[in-house]
Amino acid sequence: MRTRVVLALLTLALATSGSAQFRLHRTGALLPVRQNGKWGYIDRTGKIVIKPQFLSAEEFSEGLAAVTVRTKQGLVYGYIGLTGKFVISPRFENPGYFREGMAQMRVGDRTGYINKAGKVVVKPIYGFDCGDFHEGLARVQIGLGISGKVAYIDSTGKMIIPTQFEAGTDFAEGLAAVQVKKKWGFIDRTGKMVIQPQFDNAFGFSEGLSPVSTGERYYVSAKTGKTDKDIIVQNAKWGFIDKSGAMVIQPTYDMVLPFSDGMAAVMIGEMIRGKWGYIDKTGKAVIEPGYSMATEFSDGLAAVLVGRYNMEETPPKPLSLKDMPKWIYIDKTGKQVVEMQNPFTVPDAFVNGIARVAIIDPDCGPSYIDKTGKFIWKDAGWRSRPMTRVTRYPAVPPRARP
Repeated sequence: MRTRVVLALLTLALATSGSAQFRLHRTGALLPVRQNGKWGYIDRTGKIVIKPQFLSAEEFSEGLAAVTVRTKQGLVYGYIGLTGKFVISPRFENPGYFREGMAQMRVGDRTGYINKAGKVVVKPIYGFDCGDFHEGLARVQIGLGISGKVAYIDSTGKMIIPTQFEAGTDFAEGLAAVQVKKKWGFIDRTGKMVIQPQFDNAFGFSEGLSPVSTGERYYVSAKTGKTDKDIIVQNAKWGFIDKSGAMVIQPTYDMVLPFSDGMAAVMIGEMIRGKWGYIDKTGKAVIEPGYSMATEFSDGLAAVLVGRYNMEETPPKPLSLKDMPKWIYIDKTGKQVVEMQNPFTVPDAFVNGIARVAIIDPDCGPSYIDKTGKFIWKDAGWRSRPMTRVTRYPAVPPRARP
């Protein structure tokens, strides 16, 4: 139980981080909602624009959104435009978001790419772990599972950077992080290694800096003290490098998120007990560590978790709702701007003044708030939660693939 909870909460922190990768898909004029079991779209005032009629609906990207319908072939995805009419007829499984005119498509465990006309431009020959197109290139997996290697292709499917890496990230700001012999370095768009592999972990660049770590994560059993996957302990220290590879913010943190809006969330302490705060690009603490979880700043606000689950007790003691940790949004001074009253709320990043929030419940659809905390759309699930005590930790639902 404890391992699952720790991993779930870490996943939540990263999934709700509001990174540019996720924010990309929240800039559309229409937002997906669920009503009476069907999905449709509202505008940014909360008015229904596309009548709820689909079995599921994704966010718009580059003017198209993937929706699910039932056909003789079963459940399939197609893409609609802003009028709600199909632009790409329903025939795909596991659709992706459009980026640079291309979207992932899958056949079984193989990945390919389609264009905005629905034509398969890159045949589904790659593994499951592939990326969207960034700066003209897409990260693809050659082979399946942990033995798969990473390469990069262009929008015609031509291999630009051949298979030679154990893992890699999407390109950002002209560089991609790649793993060679368990160490991470950075390549440019020609495949040239511009920062030699030397780090144990690395993210992509954001606002001119990339998070990197020295030291590896390891697992130690809370019961026996032996290496196990019972509980996470972190001995890696994270800092930030610039594009020359120079360490401009020394690796003194136990976890970090990339820079966004000029600030980065950083954690000090073990994964279970660590506290999150924010630094600027000089490494100066702008908001002192004091939160159980933190997300990236977006649109001037960031979601942080106040309070903490007692994950060291098995089984956990029941909690009243008033004692449950809650998410709030803070501004860059650390001032609270919005409080999520329901402790089961999963907050998302603000984009253009609106944030998507949801209750951890498969029967609830998304809701949307403005920067005052006012709902522009409230899913019916928000009005049907009479619980007064919690006897288990909430599970974190899987995020839609970016």
